Amino acid sequence: RLNTEFGFEAPAALETLQAHPDAWSRLQHLEPQIADLWQYQAALIQYQVEHLRRLRSEGCAGYIHFWLADLAPQVGCGVLDYDRRPKGGYQALLRASQPVHIALEHDGRHPRGLWVFNDTPQSYPGAVASWQVCTEQGDRLWAGETQHDIAANASQPIIRPFGAGLRPALW
Repeated sequence: RLNTEFGFEAPAALETLQAHPDAWSRLQHLEPQIADLWQYQAALIQYQVEHLRRLRSEGCAGYIHFWLADLAPQVGCGVLDYDRRPKGGYQALLRASQPVHIALEHDGRHPRGLWVFNDTPQSYPGAVASWQVCTEQGDRLWAGETQHDIAANASQPIIRPFGAGLRPALW
């Protein structure tokens, strides 16, 4: 009921690695890949957190990110490196863990639904959500606005299935 192991191993910040000669000598070959690995860590952590939050109604009691900070200047699952510099997943973990959060459900290729997660004891009747779904290139597929009553302490779909009756601008 409480997921405690998820994430993705990514290298420490370049500055951290270079400040630790032993680590730098072993990991300097990763320098050209750090940005890509951080971007992947961010995307995967956001996807994992939002997926777990959608499972709330199916018995998922919550999550604890596997590893907040790396214990050595290394390639690790932490979202903070050994010197506590944020890695790629840090902002994604913060964003996806906001007490009130709207998220796009997708399968990696197509949007499936739009969800709202509310971990507060307050409901938000008549809340308005403005949204847009874009391709990786930034081209807008869908955009809109919907009014929805957000229940207290709940995860609920706002639009599902996503795109039902809508024709995307690009596909």
